[in-house]
Amino acid sequence: MIGRIAAEIGNLLEIDPSEDPRAFLVASCAMAAVRSAQHVLGHSRRKTRSFRKAVNEAFDALDGLDATLSRAVPRETADRTGT
Repeated sequence: MIGRIAAEIGNLLEIDPSEDPRAFLVASCAMAAVRSAQHVLGHSRRKTRSFRKAVNEAFDALDGLDATLSRAVPRETADRTGT
């Protein structure tokens, strides 16, 4: 399933998923957001929560993740890998 999603994302971004990891990265993050929403709803005490709302909240959390990770992982780590 993730391969099909990555292929569609590759088409949209005009990149080759077999050459560029961004398509799989975006597909994986999207799947993680949906699974996180499912997990939260499955363990929520409130039974009236909307799945759509939970998925939107998970995607909103992904949107703010870059700033969180930038603080957690120093940029010099990327320099050591040659990127």
